[in-house]
Amino acid sequence: MSTFTERTSKKIDMVFVLALLVLFAATAFALVLIGAKHYRQVTNDMTTNHDRRTTASYLAEKIRQSDTEGAISLCTIQGTPAISILTTEEDVTYITYIYLYDDYLRELVVTENSVFSLSGGQPIIAIRDIQFSMENENLIHAEITDLQGYTQTIYFPLHSKVRKEDV
Repeated sequence: MSTFTERTSKKIDMVFVLALLVLFAATAFALVLIGAKHYRQVTNDMTTNHDRRTTASYLAEKIRQSDTEGAISLCTIQGTPAISILTTEEDVTYITYIYLYDDYLRELVVTENSVFSLSGGQPIIAIRDIQFSMENENLIHAEITDLQGYTQTIYFPLHSKVRKEDV
C-alpha cells in the first residue's frame, strides 16, 4: 500500500506534466496566430505590388509595341482620357483605346469610325484613377492611383512622334 506522500507526489507530477502540456499548446497556438497575421500581411503586400507592377508593365509594353510614327496619341473618348493606338492589318485600320472605366483599366479594340461604348472594353486591372499627359513630343506621363490610394508616376519615352486627336 502506497503512502500518502507517494500519492501526493504522483498527483503533483501529473499536474506539472499537464501544466507543461497546456503551456506548450498555448505557445504553439500563439505562434500560429502570429504567423497567420504575418502571412496575411505579406500576401496583401505582394498582391498590391503585383497590381502596381502589372499596370505599369502593361502600359509600357503596349506603348513600346506600337511605337511607330503617328500610331500613338492621347485623346478623350466620351469624356474619358485615353491612349489611342492605331494599327493597320489587311487594309483595315484598328484603334486600341486604353482608358479607365468603372474602376478598371480597360482595353478596347475597334475599327475606325465604329460606334462603341466604354463599357465594352476588356477589364485589365482594378485601379482608382489614371491621368495621361505629354511632357514633350516624345514623352508620355501617366499618374496611376491604385485602389489603396497609392499614386505612381511613370514616364514612357517614345522613339516616334504622337498624333494629335480628340474623339
